[in-house]
Amino acid sequence: MRDRLLQEARVLDDAELAYVIDYAFVLICGFLCFLLQAGFSLLEVGGVRAKNAKNIMIKNIMDACVSALAYWAFGYAFAYGEGTNPFIGE
Repeated sequence: MRDRLLQEARVLDDAELAYVIDYAFVLICGFLCFLLQAGFSLLEVGGVRAKNAKNIMIKNIMDACVSALAYWAFGYAFAYGEGTNPFIGE
């Protein structure tokens, strides 16, 4: 089984490897941002009274949701859009 998989495996050329590394970097950074969001929300909840903890957590969840929608609407085009603009897009 292992020998067959090794025979079917192919080597990535430089352009494909750069593409994979770029996407992996963006995914890892996005994951770290969501972990930071969770950590800061716990830090913020620790600084308020218990009756306000629910409101703070809902505020932080809404912040993450709005940020994800904004990235979907604008950020993806800025990061991966095709165009001649050297500042935004590829």
